[in-house]
Amino acid sequence: MPSKTLIETFARTAVIIDDSRAEVEGLIKKLDSIGILNYFGSLDQSNGRIGTISPQIIFLDLQLNPSKSTVENISVIRKLLEDNFPKDESEPYGIVLWTKHIDELEDFRQRISKDRKKELYTTPIFIVGLPKKNYQEHGYSNILQDLDKVIMDDKAAYFFIKWMVSVRKAAGAALSGIYSLVGDYEKQNTELLYLLSILAQNHTGAPANKLEKAQGHNLTIDAFKAFDELLYADLVNALAADDMNLFGFPLPTNPWENDFQHELDTYAKLNAKAFIDEINIDQALVIPGNVYEIPRDVIPKTCGVPKAARTIMIELTPPCDFSNKKNVFSRCVCGFMWDCNVEQNHLAERLENFEAGYRYLLWPIHFDDCNYMLCFDFRCLISCLEEDITKGDQYKVLFKVNPRLFADILQKFSSHAARLGISDIKPKMPDGCSKC
Repeated sequence: MPSKTLIETFARTAVIIDDSRAEVEGLIKKLDSIGILNYFGSLDQSNGRIGTISPQIIFLDLQLNPSKSTVENISVIRKLLEDNFPKDESEPYGIVLWTKHIDELEDFRQRISKDRKKELYTTPIFIVGLPKKNYQEHGYSNILQDLDKVIMDDKAAYFFIKWMVSVRKAAGAALSGIYSLVGDYEKQNTELLYLLSILAQNHTGAPANKLEKAQGHNLTIDAFKAFDELLYADLVNALAADDMNLFGFPLPTNPWENDFQHELDTYAKLNAKAFIDEINIDQALVIPGNVYEIPRDVIPKTCGVPKAARTIMIELTPPCDFSNKKNVFSRCVCGFMWDCNVEQNHLAERLENFEAGYRYLLWPIHFDDCNYMLCFDFRCLISCLEEDITKGDQYKVLFKVNPRLFADILQKFSSHAARLGISDIKPKMPDGCSKC
């Protein structure tokens, strides 16, 4: 059996928008033959809607209305996408644009890019072009192979497709692995539910009595996050060796080398995705890794917090003490968040001033529509009662750092706190001697 093409492994559903069904009848038959569910619609038939299925790929005629100019047709298509792919409610998808002119493809990409910046709707992950006339004349038998070639040339599109396929495989493996632990379907609501609750509690690290006290905490979210961790193990296995070298040599150069603000914004948002969680937090549940905004007068003046900075603290109780209920107080380290954009001219100076063995520095990181420098001062250690933190009047939870960042902060704090050193006796240096 011949190996499947990229599109066969990726696309389960497809939408075809064209002004003539007869021109794409061969494509419809081809998709039917390989089991890809598809929906055809002309602009008149769609009436602003392109079917009830959520497609992974859209075959789209650039000239939906032959009587209109290319620019006018692109405007129609953008409105069609806006009506059908609302922001944050649609799955990722790609577009195959029927065009043989590369300038038209680039113009279409540029105009969709403007919509992406405005976040008007869920824009396509990739846009590639194919000449429809070739297939009308010679048939659609090779279209999937041709599509593979253009996607291989578009390495960003290739990466997206391969990753999505890997995630599906990993999700199937993770689900099968857990559900196989419960043999009988009638026991799923008891045995499986119990296993999920154990995974959720283990992920949170909070003992049962604290979870019961914080009754507003939704443990279901923790179950999903625990399952995500199981998924990751299977995802690594699903990512088989690939012959494609995305990067090659020399490695890609920095496209924002002369645009520091763009680079700062991009890296700050990337770091936020990688290191903090500002959604799944709960004021009523104090968990190691939670970061709180606190009154300025709580922090000792010797910590040197900048005047314009937001004062914060991180709950840094060791997870083993927290889980085993060995902590009477929450051990917290104070610090600050300084807006990188406000005093950008002094950024290098600030970074140099705050880089020290007794501080933990992370920048840039995006939060509350700002790019911050995050700094914790290991000398500013305070203990708080849990009930004082959960009230929320003085300590407002902002976000939670992810396990990797928490482990790094805790390790560096422990290294600072446990440093020994010796108080040795040294003679006074003779004149003219700089070293001993």
